[in-house]
Amino acid sequence: MNRNRMAKEMLEAVRDQRMDKATAISFLKQLNARTDIAIIGMGLRVPGIEEPDEFWDLIQHGHSTIQRSTKHRMDLIRDCFPKQLLNEESTYSKGSFFDKLDEFDSTCFHLSPKEAAEMSPTHRLMLETTYHALEDAGYLGEKNQGNQTPVFIGNNFTKELMFSYSTLLLASRNYRFRFASMLANWSSGLATRLAAYFDLKGTSYTVDASCPSSTMAVIDACNAIRSGKTDMAVAGGILLDFAPIKSFNNTGWIFAHDDAIVSRSYDRNPGGAFIGEGAGVIVLKRLDKALQDGDVIHSVIRGYGRNNNGSNGAFTRSNVEDIKKVVGQAIRDAQVNADDISFLMGEGYTDRMEEGLELAGLTSGFRQFTEKNQFCGLGSITGNLGYLQSAIGVFQIMTMTLALKKKMLPPVTHFVEPTDFIHLGRTPFYVNDRLRFWDKSDDAERLCALFQYGFGGNNTMLILQEAPIRSISWTAPQVVDRRELFVLSAASEQSLRTLVQSVVTFLSEEPLPPLRDVCYSVLVGRKHYSEYRLAVLCSSLMELKNKLMRFLQEKAATDGIYFSKPTKKSPRGESTRRKSIDGLSLMDIARSYCQGTNYNFMELYRNTSCQQVTLPIYSFDRTSCWVNKEKMSFIDTVRFLFGKEEVGGY
Repeated sequence: MNRNRMAKEMLEAVRDQRMDKATAISFLKQLNARTDIAIIGMGLRVPGIEEPDEFWDLIQHGHSTIQRSTKHRMDLIRDCFPKQLLNEESTYSKGSFFDKLDEFDSTCFHLSPKEAAEMSPTHRLMLETTYHALEDAGYLGEKNQGNQTPVFIGNNFTKELMFSYSTLLLASRNYRFRFASMLANWSSGLATRLAAYFDLKGTSYTVDASCPSSTMAVIDACNAIRSGKTDMAVAGGILLDFAPIKSFNNTGWIFAHDDAIVSRSYDRNPGGAFIGEGAGVIVLKRLDKALQDGDVIHSVIRGYGRNNNGSNGAFTRSNVEDIKKVVGQAIRDAQVNADDISFLMGEGYTDRMEEGLELAGLTSGFRQFTEKNQFCGLGSITGNLGYLQSAIGVFQIMTMTLALKKKMLPPVTHFVEPTDFIHLGRTPFYVNDRLRFWDKSDDAERLCALFQYGFGGNNTMLILQEAPIRSISWTAPQVVDRRELFVLSAASEQSLRTLVQSVVTFLSEEPLPPLRDVCYSVLVGRKHYSEYRLAVLCSSLMELKNKLMRFLQEKAATDGIYFSKPTKKSPRGESTRRKSIDGLSLMDIARSYCQGTNYNFMELYRNTSCQQVTLPIYSFDRTSCWVNKEKMSFIDTVRFLFGKEEVGGY
């Protein structure tokens, strides 16, 4: 039953004297109480970038990942197209495309090279990105037990109707169908694959709603949390273009242009847009529960709204009146003052008419609450990353989250002069054309919003707020009154050594979190691989740093440092069974951990309060995992022609 219906029934009960007025008022207050939702984890991947700090550096400096698709990328699909279509670099699309789309860390995810090669890069990229998001949140390990976490992933499959990884697989297998290959590329199985690998027990599905797909996925995740069915959810979006060929992509609207154009959002000359590839995932949790559990809180979703134009206007155009309605819906849901929203990221669809309709609708929506002019900066990431389509929303959220954390407003890249389609001086908006400090009044929180529209009329709006200040003491390195256990593990030695170096770099900066929180975060919040394990006993962050540096130099276990790797005589398998630490010393635990024993590390913190902290992310050891052309033997050919070739099973 929805809130409006429940409120109506309670009012009728008061009228019919079936409920007293005081009880009804108490229930209505609880019914209308806002459920704020914290963003506690982020994972992202765009060409050349997979760490949030690197991503923010790109955005704040107005840099761009847009360039012509590389020869290596085109070589991956060259055999599937006529030679004249790819014979010159000028036929390659310009945009933001992954160069080494073929690379993947199959060992990390315990897949054979054949299984990895048959799996769609869409699935592979989402596995890695979701891994980083859950790792950032601290729910990749022991804390994930007993969850009811759902997964919602936005994706746009339209381009794959023209050419997909499945097409490539079929061609490489001489068009012999394999059921296992279908499962590895199943579009509707994208979210459920993540649920299966990360053992997430809630409802999971993929959302295909054109450009707002990832925003819709985030709203579905928020609704799942607000319903009380779960405290936590995973949401995100991805876009890949398996055929970055100019003749495929310069088809119309904002993509029909010369390669020399520059994307300029809200500009008099918007130019057009280039396709952008990317994958982004966020982990969401009820704010009160996140605070209670000591989670890192990156930002807070205050409210949201979504609707559809119905039959108003054209199928491919925004509608001012329905944008107005979704703005009002989101602001009321967030229970904020409209003139406190000081930054808004728009659709980023670089077309004068579409931007004009968007701004007219947003202005009408804000005018329901305020008459103030030019208090809200406009932002866009199209000039930085290309037009991300089904992944735009989650990248808008992560951009705004990082802006809130840094207290800086990011610039609109390449902006020259404001659009003349609407007089911005008479609206709540101005184009934020440079990096600037995000100012606010003493009694207000920083608030921002995102808007997205998609073909077919879906309008969405989310309102975000900066995270509350956690009561955690970040100080210079100190010696504690007892030794702590710090561990790292990886599926390959290269991944472990890269991760150790990243932690050393992290420990070289100040301020730093307490040693106990650092150790707690790696012990209970991260995955423990059986292949390569490192354990360190230490009494201070400085001691931890020095011992990690010694490990990198000596490549072996020494005093207070325990290390193991698999051997041919004693290969290790994956094990999730955990033993109790009761009666064991830290030295015993460290030694047996490196021998492959898993423990209930939460038992180390039964009588103490710890908080999750953000640490360096896992370094994937990627290799090429791409399908190769098969040669059919004479016997295979005969079997295939006479229907004897197996087409099902594994």
